[in-house]
Amino acid sequence: MTADSEVAQGPSSRALLPQHFAAKPFQELDPIAFVVHFKGPKPHNYVDFFRTDRCEPEAYGNACEEGLTRSLCPYVQKWHMLLDDTEDEVGLNLWYACLALYAPHLRGLSRHRLAQH
Repeated sequence: MTADSEVAQGPSSRALLPQHFAAKPFQELDPIAFVVHFKGPKPHNYVDFFRTDRCEPEAYGNACEEGLTRSLCPYVQKWHMLLDDTEDEVGLNLWYACLALYAPHLRGLSRHRLAQH
């Protein structure tokens, strides 16, 4: 590997992407992330966690909670700016869930909206 290479080597010698090409919602926020990987909980799992306080399947452990307390919502905010609300109901529901977390006065409205789906 050359010194100017941006690719890190993992334990198995496979090339790994730099963090800004492989950001994950349950990790710290990468403000210049180009790609957010939903490795582990998927968007619908986060919506269900917001509704039920359970992260399913159990194999995800506390990754749903980690996502909601770390970087999921800032990434969802960027995603929401690109959404056509008529095309992506899960993305829109995640947006409502994040609104409830960051704007407590909207909490009832957002939970009501999520309960409708």
